[in-house]
Amino acid sequence: MVKTSAFLLMSILILPIVFGHAFAATAKPEQDQANPTDTDFADSISVTIANGDGKLKINSFSKIGFVKSNGIEFLLESTPSKDKKPYYKLVDKSLTNINSRPQYNIDIEVIAVDGSIIETLNYKKCTITEYFLYIDDSKGKSKSVDKKQPKMEIRDVTKFECVSLRISV
Repeated sequence: MVKTSAFLLMSILILPIVFGHAFAATAKPEQDQANPTDTDFADSISVTIANGDGKLKINSFSKIGFVKSNGIEFLLESTPSKDKKPYYKLVDKSLTNINSRPQYNIDIEVIAVDGSIIETLNYKKCTITEYFLYIDDSKGKSKSVDKKQPKMEIRDVTKFECVSLRISV
């Protein structure tokens, strides 16, 4: 009885110390996660589109958006630019025959100010469902300094529908 009581007393005194030490070791956040610096935050995205023909990497998309919740759909938006000509050919090929749309695997890397990758969105078996241009005329409210026509921003949007999404960190 005395041995059992001593054992219980020791357990009561030692276990909180052991578990407290173990918890403290696992719960302590890494220093860079606890106090991020200015260079730790997202600065840009890089999009890689892969199919049987190879990979196409584009760094000039300015926006990724959420389309709807009952499927894995997203959109990419940007100002049209010459660096995306191969992308526009891919979009044209995808939308030409809606009965046999090609599927793509798309990786979107979220890049920090310091150039490191924060996370990668891995979309699988995506099809392009829509592409359109629009003009953001809110920039056209004031005339430019050289008295030319107001400058309006032209934007392009591509919508994708995918089978799955994984987030890699």
